[in-house]
Amino acid sequence: VSENQAQEEAGEEDSVPVASEPPENKNAVVVSGAEKITLMEDLPYEPRQKYEDLQINVHIYDEKTEERRVFINMHSYKEGEKIEESGPLLVAIIPEGIIVDYGEGKVQMNVKK
Repeated sequence: VSENQAQEEAGEEDSVPVASEPPENKNAVVVSGAEKITLMEDLPYEPRQKYEDLQINVHIYDEKTEERRVFINMHSYKEGEKIEESGPLLVAIIPEGIIVDYGEGKVQMNVKK
């Protein structure tokens, strides 16, 4: 009896291979295909504490990119703009919040409800 026949007789079906290593971050958000974006609260302390003072005051998401806007610390920003002089780059405004590039990767900051 072949291995496949033995599995079928035992009631086992062909299984999909599973990665042997757990994902780096269970809370990572997948955006635009395969890119994983870490949530701000899941960053290690050092990079996270640099941006703890950033507060999303107003969040405007629209299907049209040019209509999207966010107010952070009461300053208005659009996608592609740098937040404050030495802050992160606002990569995207998404329905849940924003995605910023802080120089060591991208991170998602959700709007607090």
